[in-house]
Formats: sequence, C-alpha cells, structure tokens
Amino acid sequence: TTGRINYRMSKWEGMVETELKWLRKSIDSIDAKISGILERLPTPKLVETSSPVRLTRFGKKDSENLSINNWTDDHAKRLVHEASGKQEIEIFETRDKYIACLVDEDPDFNEKNSQGNI
Repeated sequence: TTGRINYRMSKWEGMVETELKWLRKSIDSIDAKISGILERLPTPKLVETSSPVRLTRFGKKDSENLSINNWTDDHAKRLVHEASGKQEIEIFETRDKYIACLVDEDPDFNEKNSQGNI
C-alpha cells in the first residue's frame, strides 16, 4: 500500500507539473500580447484638451519629474503681459514663438531642456 500511495502521489505531482507548465506558457503568451497592445497605444496626453494650461495626471507627473515648474516660473513672468487678453490659440502661438526664439539664441537649448538645466 505504501508503494501504491507513492505511485499515485508521483502521478498526481506529474499532472500538476504539466498543468503548471501549460499555465506558465499561457501567461507568457498573454503577457506578450498585452505588451504588443501597449506598444501600439498612443502616447498619453500631457494637457487637457479643454484648456492650454491644465495638465492631465500624466502631464503633472511628467512636469514634476522634469522640475519644469522652476523653468516655467522664470519664463512665465516674461510672458504674462504678452498673453493678457489673448485667445487660447494666440497664447499657444505666443508660446511657440517664444520657444523658437530661445532655441535660436541657444543651439544647445533642446539638450539642456531635456536634462532639466534650463
């Protein structure tokens, strides 16, 4: 009887191991499919579409990681009077022109900006 119990337990252990291998393969397959789907998704939006100044949760996290508040505080003071009374699209255009001037003045602007040195 002990031999019979050992035989049955070994057989059961083999079946469990076979099921676990199948389950691991299935999980790996599902993980690969999810990764493929995530790679095809668009980049998260940084700014709410209803406002040029309201960040999404992702945008807030990104700006905190880049310490962008220090940069914007310095530059916003220079732009307040130019943006006063303008429509949203005009504010965007003013911003774009301002950034273009910064880039023209400093060829290393993009590199410094990505490193948080501006």
